[in-house]
Amino acid sequence: MKTLNAVNVILGYKLAEGFRRRIAELDGRVRVWDLSGLLQKELQWTDQPRISGGERAELYGLLHDAEVFILPRPPKKMPSGSPKISDIFSESSGLKWIHYVGAGLNCFDEMGIWETKAIVTNSSGVAAIPISEHVLYMMLVFARKALVNFANKTDKRWVRIKSCELRGKTLGILGFGHIGQETARLAKALGMRVIVTRRSAVPELPTPNVDQVYPLDDLLALLAECDFLLLALPLTRKTAKIIGAAELRAMKPTAYLINIARGKLIDEPALIQALEEGWIAGAGLDVFAEEPLPPENPLWELPNTIITCHDSNSTGMADERIVELFCTNLKKYLNNEPLLNVVDKEKGY
Repeated sequence: MKTLNAVNVILGYKLAEGFRRRIAELDGRVRVWDLSGLLQKELQWTDQPRISGGERAELYGLLHDAEVFILPRPPKKMPSGSPKISDIFSESSGLKWIHYVGAGLNCFDEMGIWETKAIVTNSSGVAAIPISEHVLYMMLVFARKALVNFANKTDKRWVRIKSCELRGKTLGILGFGHIGQETARLAKALGMRVIVTRRSAVPELPTPNVDQVYPLDDLLALLAECDFLLLALPLTRKTAKIIGAAELRAMKPTAYLINIARGKLIDEPALIQALEEGWIAGAGLDVFAEEPLPPENPLWELPNTIITCHDSNSTGMADERIVELFCTNLKKYLNNEPLLNVVDKEKGY
């Protein structure tokens, strides 16, 4: 039951006790309720037995007084018949703010999250450090011919390999948010040339760690210059399959494509053809159109791919940074200040 002036924060995402305590101790008005287990059952996102009548009554009794809700990441495949987020909070007129622990919210398009009246924020930016380092790792693997060296080690073959340096190479970045900006900083530290696209490109205005800004209409011109191309875009109706056959053919045959954003940004059959026929030199992929990547997918067998399992952020620091961002925003919320990372419900990001 909500007490006078209390702000009930509902955790739909499981956090360690230390993190829960950090949120609860932020302000005397804050009450924290961990409903992650019951919510997972109600949404059918768990292999545990279905939620019981008593558990459901407990869940909705607490949700009724929810003011702030931390939304967990969904399963890779949504179960059919799962309740919508808008249904979960249909009787919770007091819900004012939903914070998502991830970045891209496209996975919730069919779950009614945009139908709620609550402000929606995300955790964009908390993964910038590990993911940008992952991008750097992929670029170095390709530049230093590590895939060939690993194969030679397995075969015990002593072969001197000619590799290349990243210094002087051109990195193109599609999507210049937190990850794109941190990757640009690392690339400039290595002496790379960085070119980017932005929705509102103003070439005459300086952008930190960027040598040239292209409007999205000039995408093919940007692609023709890249030695490495990074996809760091949100997935929307406009960005789905932004890289297709025409875009891949516009790239250099010596260029590498790296995708750490969303698999559906790429026309995957066109990418497979490009890799098989040498339109581009290789691809570093952390995300895929279908996840887990099916064993029969040709991307597994191609010698010019790096495959990681959507784990570029898996360094053990995610919850620390999510809670830090959430607490910063909770202070702002309690002081009636504008929140960080507010999602435009029309755009979906």
